[in-house]
Amino acid sequence: MGKFILCLFVFMFAALKADAQLFTAEELEVLKLQDERTAGPGNELQTYLNSFNNAVVIRTLIAMGNIGDTKFVIPITEKLLSANNPEIRTAAAFALGLIPCDDSRNGLLEAMKSETEQEVLAQVVKSLGSIGNEDDLAALCGIYPLTGKVSSAFAYSIARFARRNIKNNASVEKIKSLLKTNDAETIRMCAHAFLYTRNRDLLLGAKDELLKLTKSSDADTRSRAFTSFGNTADKTDVNYLMNSYDKEDVWQVKLSIINSFAAIFRNDNSLSSNRELAYFLIDKGEGEDAYLSTAALSGLAYIFGGTTDAALKEEMKPRLQWFLIKGKAVDLASIGEAVKTIGAIYKDEARNELLSLYAQTEGYYLKPYIIQACGYFNDAGVYKDLRKLITADVQNYVNEKKITEGDMIAGKELIPIYRAFVETLDALKGRADNADKETMRLIFIEFAGSKDPSIVDVCINALNQPMYESKKGELKISLGIDYQSLEYPKDKETMKLFIREFAALNAENAVPLLEGNLAIDDYEICRESADALMSITKKAYTFNAKRKSFFDADKLNELYKKQTAVIHTSRGDIALKLFPYNSPLTVLNFVTLAEKGFFNNTRFHRVVPGFVIQGGDPLNNGWGGPEYSIRSEFIPMSFERGVLGMASEGKDTEGSQFFIMHAPFYHLDNLYTIFGEVTSGMDAVDKIYTDDFVKSVDILTQ
Repeated sequence: MGKFILCLFVFMFAALKADAQLFTAEELEVLKLQDERTAGPGNELQTYLNSFNNAVVIRTLIAMGNIGDTKFVIPITEKLLSANNPEIRTAAAFALGLIPCDDSRNGLLEAMKSETEQEVLAQVVKSLGSIGNEDDLAALCGIYPLTGKVSSAFAYSIARFARRNIKNNASVEKIKSLLKTNDAETIRMCAHAFLYTRNRDLLLGAKDELLKLTKSSDADTRSRAFTSFGNTADKTDVNYLMNSYDKEDVWQVKLSIINSFAAIFRNDNSLSSNRELAYFLIDKGEGEDAYLSTAALSGLAYIFGGTTDAALKEEMKPRLQWFLIKGKAVDLASIGEAVKTIGAIYKDEARNELLSLYAQTEGYYLKPYIIQACGYFNDAGVYKDLRKLITADVQNYVNEKKITEGDMIAGKELIPIYRAFVETLDALKGRADNADKETMRLIFIEFAGSKDPSIVDVCINALNQPMYESKKGELKISLGIDYQSLEYPKDKETMKLFIREFAALNAENAVPLLEGNLAIDDYEICRESADALMSITKKAYTFNAKRKSFFDADKLNELYKKQTAVIHTSRGDIALKLFPYNSPLTVLNFVTLAEKGFFNNTRFHRVVPGFVIQGGDPLNNGWGGPEYSIRSEFIPMSFERGVLGMASEGKDTEGSQFFIMHAPFYHLDNLYTIFGEVTSGMDAVDKIYTDDFVKSVDILTQ
């Protein structure tokens, strides 16, 4: 850990006062303006660029970048081109990368020609990758020679361009030339640049280089190289990949190898007859590591879901049915993935087996997987059987809990089942006859009133499909009625979904409801409603609600005592180093919630193996939070393995959900807040799967 922290922040901690205050009075004023997203009534923020304290100037530049107002571009550019201190120039370059406009680009291009300090030039190049255009990429690719930090930054920048779909043969050739530097960090970053290129035609010219990178001594380089190699490989490379998997001892690399088979299949569907690969994936699906097991089974479903080799299907059947034997010492997630794989490969042939499995299954964990498996069937009428089974399940639940009245969804344990059901309807509706399509539409409308945002979201998206275009008028009316049963703040996230849909539908009937929202003391609801009203009526609306501010100078300065946290999970403890100086408002929010017990007994609701684990949601479905949002705090750090970040719906929408990286993913840089890193317990991070939980979070005082 730690290699992602740029030098400009390293010196800052040395500036702490003897009384252990984290921030000077000037820095606190800058932070307050940053939190308010304003320069101040008298443009006070800009005056801090003239401070004699370099830390204040740097913080001001970062604040300006976070605010993102183009009026700051000229003073930031002046600092970039004229400041004597290289840390200040580096901060200025970073800030320009947060404000996409032609003036920012031009400032960075000018600095790229004149800057001689490697650290500064590296940041200039990185920022250009975030906001530059095709011409800027061409300018970047035309610069030679490159060494050290700058060569690594060039590869990083090309990756950022590619992520924004700005890529060409010249950029691939540039990556290949950067590999010749033999600088370990540059080579590692080149592997990432190939990864983000994601274009078979472009990558075919680099197949030899990718093959060499798959043999690198650096695991991260190998992992990215195998993923990219899959985009250039064909069926003749399958044996090499399988052999590489068996020799590999790093799970992230193994995962990349498994995922590479799907990339090959996308270019050559004859892979669905490869028996050796089928058995390889089944073998790995039976393994003990849930990440690798589920990935292998998912790959098996994807590649062999459409196979026409009847003999191969018959041979695989007992191996997959093995997962369904009661009492098998296999992770539940792997069993669930095997169930979905059976549905994908055998489709209607597995109907009786899967419906019988649902009826015999106790508890609720496995049932959503069974429902989702039916989404692969050709006969869309299977939804009727599922509906009967789910109705019986719900009735039993109501009887056992002695529930006599309440919301549509009787208990939170049923939410995953309902969500899987509407997801399966969505998958089946294109194969349904007209009568069933209409019944499905009515079910979507019914569940759009469920109040659960994870279910409402699926239903609204389904109802927006072209097949239901003629029914939009009825949808406007039904959503308008359902909206009136929502309660603020309990149903805030669902309210936001409805408000956005009213705008999309141009729902005139919702205007009084939206106007009523403008009296709510919630900035987000008011902002969403005003935007929807503008879309519907073409009139601008005002409201009085202000963004909540949690700025507290005393509490912020006290954070020097609270830089260590421990997340106690069902898989073990995860120790964290927090970054209160770099991301103070985010750390204050996390510490405050932890000390209140907010995270206790919450689930890791989202796990993407090889990418992130995500938790901190009191609803445990990805839609919950603390009923307020905080500001994003973008800083010059990168999302490396073990980094702690904040989840969001976009800039300035963070709440309580956090994530920890399994591996580096630099496309998240400058889009999500970094506020800490794991110092011990990555073994626990690597074991956590969906529905593992946080027991509690301790903030250690020092």
